Amino acid sequence: MEKEDSATYRHLLRESRGVNYDKLAEKIIADLDKNEISKPNLVVYIEDYYKLKLPVINMEPCMGCCFSRLATNPVFNDYLFWTTKNIKRITEKFKVNVIPKNATFGYFFNDKASEHENSKLIKIYRKTKRQKSGIYSDNSPDNQPFYYFPFNNQENLTLIDQYPDINFNTIKLYFRNEVRNKVFVEYEYDVDNSYKRPVKRVYQYINREWTDITAKEYGEN
Repeated sequence: MEKEDSATYRHLLRESRGVNYDKLAEKIIADLDKNEISKPNLVVYIEDYYKLKLPVINMEPCMGCCFSRLATNPVFNDYLFWTTKNIKRITEKFKVNVIPKNATFGYFFNDKASEHENSKLIKIYRKTKRQKSGIYSDNSPDNQPFYYFPFNNQENLTLIDQYPDINFNTIKLYFRNEVRNKVFVEYEYDVDNSYKRPVKRVYQYINREWTDITAKEYGEN
């Protein structure tokens, strides 16, 4: 572990005390582009932070397997944003069914997906299993089962991934924590479209409120 990285990690944790990250989640959800969430279903890609084991040394992430990702984002990241509360906020705001997907391993949340005890997604995975179940249908002979958060208790959902009848949108959020209570967020819509550029925003906690300082950070007028 690099000393400089470790110092930054500890600094981020110290200055995060008393910061209201629930308000940041509300801000991020408010800034989601409704034009990019036009279909009745939304697949959300969630990064998993531990691949195999969870080596903990004084509550710091390990070097290699998780340090490079979690150490730079200890105070606000995927598993802290993608909670039941925030997913239901999205469900209600955009009137969509929300289908979580493990972005690290590429699977929907379902009974066949392993419940890694050391996964940071274990909590939201178990919460999702208490919701509704559906089927993902593409050109392959086998349909994939999944659990999802329904809008208006919709049951027996089928995700169709066959052009031109695709009935869902996708999104992945990238987070980066910075000192002075800044959080950089990249909104990546249409995840499999490599030509689509992500939307970048920077938020800072100032006077107990989260302010969008994107123009200032990137020198925009």
